[in-house]
Amino acid sequence: MPPLSPWQRQYFNRLWLFADGAGAFFLGARFSLFDIALAPFWQRFLWVGPHYRPFFKLPAAEDDEDFARLHAWWRATRNHPAVKATLVCKPRLVASYADYTVNKGTSDFAQGMQASLKPRASTDDSGTGAGQGAGAGSHK
Repeated sequence: MPPLSPWQRQYFNRLWLFADGAGAFFLGARFSLFDIALAPFWQRFLWVGPHYRPFFKLPAAEDDEDFARLHAWWRATRNHPAVKATLVCKPRLVASYADYTVNKGTSDFAQGMQASLKPRASTDDSGTGAGQGAGAGSHK
């Protein structure tokens, strides 16, 4: 796996400046709203990202000591009963994102993004679409 870019390493290093290293959770020994809020996103980051974009992968804890704390956090968080009860099985989660990888997602957000990426119709000098409008095809 290629090494992390400087900005990726900086992002994770700054994130952990706010973490309390005295325990497995973000705030140390206390399981908190941060852990609950981040867990579903982190699950998708770890499972969906690498499945569809193989370059999108974190180093293993044993391969990079900077990420050992992050791996310990995820291990403790995913095993907490409040999170464990809500995790989606990997095959189902990965399959649910298949359409998004080919710009065919069905959520409102995905459809909005798709619409914003479509080329807009060109306009003529009058501001109407080329060949469109009441005066289309008429000559003066």
